[in-house]
Amino acid sequence: MKFCLRSIRFLLIAVLISFIGITPAASQKSVHFPDPYECYQSVEIIQNRLSELVSLYPDLAHLKTIGLSYEERPIQALQLGREVETNSKPKLVLISGLKANALAPVELNLQFAEHLLNSYGQDANITWLLNQTEIHLIVVANPDGRLIAEQELMTDNVPVWTKNRNPYNCATGNGGVALDLNFSYEWAAVN
Repeated sequence: MKFCLRSIRFLLIAVLISFIGITPAASQKSVHFPDPYECYQSVEIIQNRLSELVSLYPDLAHLKTIGLSYEERPIQALQLGREVETNSKPKLVLISGLKANALAPVELNLQFAEHLLNSYGQDANITWLLNQTEIHLIVVANPDGRLIAEQELMTDNVPVWTKNRNPYNCATGNGGVALDLNFSYEWAAVN
C-alpha cells in the first residue's frame, strides 16, 4: 500500500512539473530511503553537500580527493580550518563510512562539519579550534560498499553489506574486504 501511494505521489509531481515547465535543480534531486531509514542521505547527496560547504565557506573548507575506491570512485576528505596543511598545527582526522551499512556515523561526521562551519565566528571555542587546528573529515570512506547498502535499502531490505567491492579471494566475486578490520598499524595477532 505504501509503495502504491508513493508511486501515485511521484506521478502527480511529475505531471505537475511537466505542466508548469519546471526542471528540478540538481541540488534538489534526492533519494528518499524507506522507513526507518528516511533520515539518512544518499552518498550522492552527501558528496553534493560537501561541495556546497566548500562553496559556502571557501576560507574554512576545502575538499580533496585522497584516493580512489576499488571501483574507481573518489574518496574525499573535507579539510576544515584556516590555513590547512601547514605542518605546524595539530591535526584531527575523523573517518566514517568504512563499514558500508553504518549509516549513522556518516551523518554524524557531516553534521559535525556543518556545526563547526556554521558556528565559526559566533562561538569562541569553535573559532579558536578552526584557527588553531586542521580537521580532516573522511565522511564516506567506502563509497562502493555504501552504494550496495543503499541499493539494499531501496529494495526495502535491511542493509547488510558491510565490505568494499574488492572480490579478494572469493570465487563468486562477492567477497569484499572489511575495511574497518584491515588496518595493519599496531594490530596484534590473535591466537
